[in-house]
Amino acid sequence: MITLITPVEQLELRGGWDDVVGLRATGSIDYAARDVFVPRELVHPHTADVAIQGGELYRLGVFGMVTLLHSAWALGVGRRALDALAALAREEETRKSVIAPRGGDQAFREHFARAEGKLRAARTFVFESQASIEATISAGEPMTTRQVSLARLALGHATATVAEIGTFAYLSGGGTALRPGTLQRCFRDIFTGTQHIGTAPAVLHDVGLELLDLADGRRWGRLGLIDAG
Repeated sequence: MITLITPVEQLELRGGWDDVVGLRATGSIDYAARDVFVPRELVHPHTADVAIQGGELYRLGVFGMVTLLHSAWALGVGRRALDALAALAREEETRKSVIAPRGGDQAFREHFARAEGKLRAARTFVFESQASIEATISAGEPMTTRQVSLARLALGHATATVAEIGTFAYLSGGGTALRPGTLQRCFRDIFTGTQHIGTAPAVLHDVGLELLDLADGRRWGRLGLIDAG
């Protein structure tokens, strides 16, 4: 698999992203290329991690970049959902909310505290894994297979955690969460994000294999472990 860079005007845009559950703003449309010439300098392997231009960040490669950005996105959705839920809980009781009395009952406050802790723990794991990669790249060394495993695990963990938080926020929001607004959008977006191939179960299967030290001679490819050669 290779990556081709070409002006969008040379492509046939097919849409396909205008009626999805969430993340509509990403514009992730389908497209096709017919009889398009792409110069060699605008072609590179999908797993390339040697930057021709730009700073150290580009040594992450496409999938290192995807892992970092998707992790940040998931944590942002989780933060937004909890902040919106907290704002709703501080309001006076309304028909559209199941949080009553003001601030909720003991069960709600307990679950809210646990959700906050889970989000912060997931965030710490992401920062830890990315800090290790940053230090390695800054030293001029390539990322290790273990570092990539932990970064992908941190992404999968953050996405699953925020999906759980999104469900809690949605169910607690009552009728407010049904209507256009932050709670509804967070719920739709995070469950769209759980369908991304970067957080598929197959990725975690290979993460587990590598963490068990049973992946000698293998490295990370696009979707999983491949032979290092």
